Amino acid sequence: MVNTEISQGTILAFLNCRYRAHPLLAGSEGVKTEFEVMMAERRNEAKRKAVERFSGPPASLEILHDLPLVRATIREGATYVFDAVFKDDFSEVSFDGLKRMPGASLLGDFHYIPIAFSGSRRIQRPQRLLLKVLALLLTRVQGPVGLVHARGCSRPQEFPSVSHTRSSRLNQNEFGL
Repeated sequence: MVNTEISQGTILAFLNCRYRAHPLLAGSEGVKTEFEVMMAERRNEAKRKAVERFSGPPASLEILHDLPLVRATIREGATYVFDAVFKDDFSEVSFDGLKRMPGASLLGDFHYIPIAFSGSRRIQRPQRLLLKVLALLLTRVQGPVGLVHARGCSRPQEFPSVSHTRSSRLNQNEFGL
């Protein structure tokens, strides 16, 4: 097996189909179906619209873009952080976004929850699991996370974080986290 880094795409491929992630880890991109291409375009469009809405002139929110996800950079406490990248020896995972929430963490009197954009109107099981994995990775930077946040073409949805439940331990073990 080729020594390669785990990315968000690899994680999502694994959550959709365990066999689909194996070629990605081996360095093979594979052929994307028309449906995959369409869903990626819809996801990117949903993300672009959300970033524009939050970054628009009436918004007085503090927004950061394209940061390494380390404690020093997010300690500033921006309301939203888009396209943050968590990197360690085994993974390089980009977060679609982070939303600042009240509550104590290693950062101070606030913490962040991951935001994931989806091309579908409803958040499916793989996206929910992806959010849980992203929340687990985020705990390496800020400590425990309270909620995870999903945003698709419709309204945002929040789910309790499961960083200490059996299912997340299984996911954590599967990815070597």
